Amino acid sequence: AVHDGKVFVGVFDGRLEALDAATGEVLWSNVTVDQSKPYTITGAPRVFKDKVIIGNSGAELGVRGYVTAYNVEDGGLEWRFYTVPNPNKEPDGAASDAIFAKLANNTWGDTGAWTTDGGGGTAWDSIVYDTVNDQVLIGVGNGSPWNAAIRDPEGDFGGAYDNLFLSSILALDADTGAYRWHYQTTPRDQWDYTATQQMVLAELPLGVNGEARRVVMQAPKNGFFYVLDAADGELLSATPFSEQNWTTGEVDENGRPVITEEAIALNNMVVIPGPTGAHNWHPMSFNPDTGLVYIPTNLPLPYVYAVNDASRNAKSIWNTGYDSASAWAYEYPKGTIAYTQTLDGGSLVAWDPVAGEPAWIVPFPQAFNGGTLSTDGGLVFQGNKRGEFVAYDAQTGDRVWSQRLVGDAAAAPMTYELDGEQYVSVLSGWGNVSMMIYGAALEKPVTAEPGRIVTFKLGGNADLPSPLDYLVVESPKAPLVGDADTWQLGMQRFAENCQFCHGAYAISSGVIPDLRWSAISANEDSWASVVGDGALTGNGMVGFSDIINDDEIEAIRHYVLRQAWLAVENGTADAPAVAAAGDQ
Repeated sequence: AVHDGKVFVGVFDGRLEALDAATGEVLWSNVTVDQSKPYTITGAPRVFKDKVIIGNSGAELGVRGYVTAYNVEDGGLEWRFYTVPNPNKEPDGAASDAIFAKLANNTWGDTGAWTTDGGGGTAWDSIVYDTVNDQVLIGVGNGSPWNAAIRDPEGDFGGAYDNLFLSSILALDADTGAYRWHYQTTPRDQWDYTATQQMVLAELPLGVNGEARRVVMQAPKNGFFYVLDAADGELLSATPFSEQNWTTGEVDENGRPVITEEAIALNNMVVIPGPTGAHNWHPMSFNPDTGLVYIPTNLPLPYVYAVNDASRNAKSIWNTGYDSASAWAYEYPKGTIAYTQTLDGGSLVAWDPVAGEPAWIVPFPQAFNGGTLSTDGGLVFQGNKRGEFVAYDAQTGDRVWSQRLVGDAAAAPMTYELDGEQYVSVLSGWGNVSMMIYGAALEKPVTAEPGRIVTFKLGGNADLPSPLDYLVVESPKAPLVGDADTWQLGMQRFAENCQFCHGAYAISSGVIPDLRWSAISANEDSWASVVGDGALTGNGMVGFSDIINDDEIEAIRHYVLRQAWLAVENGTADAPAVAAAGDQ
C-alpha cells in the first residue's frame, strides 16, 4: 500500500514495514505474528484514515487468524481482531473479545484440533475500507484443519457449531475494530471454501422502487455470488455462478446454504467444487457503467475429501485432515493424464449482480486465469494461462486487443496516468501456486521465467524477450526400483509433502524441477541428503527429516522413479539411452 510518502509492505516472515517512498529507507518495522508458529504474510496491507491494516496466512499449517491495525506514522498498535476464539475461550484484550463472549465462543466445542492448532481463519487477502459506513470489511479463510470432524469433533452441521468466524465476511468499526456484523458464506466449513476472495463495494438499484443501495459483493470459492447490504450485512441475494453439488443451490430463510447430506458425510463423495474453488484469489472487478462484475472463474474441479487412516496419520505440516493421495494411483493406463487435462478449464464471466445471471462468458481451456481490471473506457483487461494479455469489450465480451507475454499473468492488472498518458501494467511469470501443483494439466512444461512487470501504453513499441529454452532431458535417470508397497508409501508421503511444489502425480509444470528427470533420483544417498537433510536449503528445498523417516524418504524416491518409467511406458517420455526399459 502507498500512502503519504510511505510504502507499506507485508513481509513473508510476518513483519509489516513502512518504507520511505523516495529512498526505500525503513521508517518502522513491526513483527505482527508469533514467529515461533508457522505464520506468514502473503497479502498486501491496506491503508485507511490514519491506520494500516494487515492480516496473516498459515491456516493449513496450524495457526489462529487475526487482523491488526497500526498507526501509519509510528507503527503503534491501534487495535486487533481475532477471527476465531482462543482455545480457553477467554478474553484476549482485543477488539474481538465482546463478540466472542456474546456469540462466537459458543459456536465451537471444547476439544479437537482447533484447541491445539489455532483453528485457522486467517484473513490473508481481502480487506476493504468502506468510506460511506466507516468500516473495514474482512474476508476470512478456512479452518485448521479443513476436516471439521477433527477440528471440532463435538460439533455438527445443525447450526449451533458453525465455527465463527471461519469463511465469513466481517464488518469492523474502522476506529476501534469493534464487531458490527458478519455473514458466514460457508457455515462450519470443511471443504476449504474460503471467503478471502476480493470484495467489491458498489451502488446497485436494489433499494425501494429501484433506488440505489450500497452493497458489498463477493464470489468466493463455494460457487455462490453474494450481494449483501453494506450497512448491516443483510443478504440480498445468493446465486450459484458455477456448477456445484455441495448444496442444493439454494439458501434457506436464514440465509444459510442448504448443504446436502452427502457433502456433510463425505463418504467418498466427489465434491464440486473442490478446494481450488469456483473462484480463487484472482481479483474480480466491477464496472458501474455496464453494471457487470468480471469474475475469473475456474471449471469446478471435483475433489474427494477422504477420511481414512491415512488422513488421521498424515506425516505433513500441511494439515487438512484428509487423505491427500485418496484419488491417486501409482500406476495408471495410457491416456489418464491427457484425460485429466480435459477436466481443467476456466472462464471470464461477466456477471449481472442485479439479474443474478451471466451477461456473457469467455471460456478458457485451463483454470486459474488472471485477475481482471475494468476501465472507464469500456474495456476489461485480463491475463490468461496461455500467456496472453487481453482486452475485451466490457459490454459484449468481444476480444479487441491482445499481446503475448513471456509467462502468464495471474495477478490483476493496474492502470495509472503519468504526464498525461495512461499506462496499464501487469505482473507476469509462471511462479504461482497453481502452476506448481497442476503440472499435469499442461500439455507441455513451461520454462522457469523470471517474474516481470510488463507495462503498455498507446504507441508503445518495446519488445518482450524470447522465452528461455527448455533443456530438460525427459527420461528416467535410474532403473526402476521398489515394489507395490514402497510405491504406495512413497505416493502417500509425496502427496502429503511434495506435490505442492513438484506437482500432483510427480508431474512438474517446469517452474520447479521435475523430480522424475532429476539426476539426484539416481542415487539413494544424494536423494537423502537433499530430501532429508536439506542440502539444497539455500535454493529453497528444505529438508523433511523432522517429519518423515529415512525409509519414507527412500520410498518417495522409488515412487518418483516409478512415475518416470510409467511416463516411458505410456509414451510421454523417452527411455534413457544407456538403459532400455526392458533392462530395468
